[in-house]
Formats: sequence, C-alpha cells, structure tokens
Amino acid sequence: FLKLVQCGIKYFDVGGGGGTSWSVIEGERSNSLNRRLGELFRNWGLSTEESLVQLKKIADQQKIDCEFIATGGIRNGTQIAKAIALGATMTGIGLPLFQAATKYSDFEKSLESVDEEMQFFSKALQISMFCTGSASLNQLKNKIIEI
Repeated sequence: FLKLVQCGIKYFDVGGGGGTSWSVIEGERSNSLNRRLGELFRNWGLSTEESLVQLKKIADQQKIDCEFIATGGIRNGTQIAKAIALGATMTGIGLPLFQAATKYSDFEKSLESVDEEMQFFSKALQISMFCTGSASLNQLKNKIIEI
C-alpha cells in the first residue's frame, strides 16, 4: 500500500473475501487438481471490511490522502453503509446486479429486475443512514468506532 502511494496512486479498490473468488474461477478453467485447489482457497484472505479497517488505519497514521472503493461481497445497502462508515468513498456491486440482469431472457424484464435490485440497495442504505442519524454519506463516515 505504502509503495503504491509513493508511486502517486491515490485511489484503491479494496476487494476482500466474500466477493468473486478468482482461485475458483481459475480452477474451473483448469484440471481437476486445480479445481480442488481453487475451491480450497475460495475464502482465503481478509474480508472487505477487515481490509478497509487496516488500510484506513495506515492511511490515517501516515496522514495519507487517498480514497478507498469497497468491492467484494457487497450484497445489500447495509453493507454499503458499513463500508462508507469504515472509510470507503464508494462501493462496487457485481454479483447482485449480474444475477438481476440475467434472471429473465426478456430484455424489458431484465431491466426491471436490475431497477428493483437497485431500489433494494438504495432503500436499505437510506434506512441504515436513518438508523445512524446520518443525513448524508459524509455524516455516515466514521460512524463505526471499533470493529
């Protein structure tokens, strides 16, 4: 992280365990031994939340001006709220939107499904903000004191 900062990088995609497992994907593209190994390492590593906490702590201690994008395992609006509270500037959502988009073979139904999924994320984020007394995403930042 520090070497990347020294190179001038300011934006970091923090994708932890719980999201796409590249070991599984690469295993599926290979032989049975590598499939088994890919499955064995499916959950290897830190969660997105743990990764955010550690990187934010280093950034704060070193007074580094950078931004974190939380990806990996973001499945609903409460997880977005937690990621923002832990120091992410934004989040990335993959699997839920992919599943919504491929749920129907009809294009219009697929669009409606994606829209419904986005509404689910939005409403859950709004409720999470209400529950934390946050009127904006900036107010949501740093709401979690200790994890």
